[in-house]
Amino acid sequence: MLVPSNDAFVTLNNLALPTMPGTYTYLLNAYDAGTEANDEIRGSGAMGMPGMPLAPPLETLVGTGGTGINTTAEGFVHIHRGVLGDHNITGGMSDINAASQRWLNPVARVTLIVQ
Repeated sequence: MLVPSNDAFVTLNNLALPTMPGTYTYLLNAYDAGTEANDEIRGSGAMGMPGMPLAPPLETLVGTGGTGINTTAEGFVHIHRGVLGDHNITGGMSDINAASQRWLNPVARVTLIVQ
């Protein structure tokens, strides 16, 4: 899971390992689990954003129709748009500081060295 985010994660799946000696580098994108709104507002997701205080108690967030997914979520896994943030520390469209917490894809680099 990526911080700060309420449902972003990174994964590497189904990689055919190289057999020839060399250094291989893979850039990985973030995925959105599709379980929460992408509004970047503290406490808006089921558990809020990790590292961001003021998330509502879990027992107050039971989801919609027993699925745990609210009506503003996509409901499916897809490439994450990134966390954009803003520069307004007392309001604005995001509770994330764009100067220090913004991230876009790719979010990780994996390097394999085959000898």
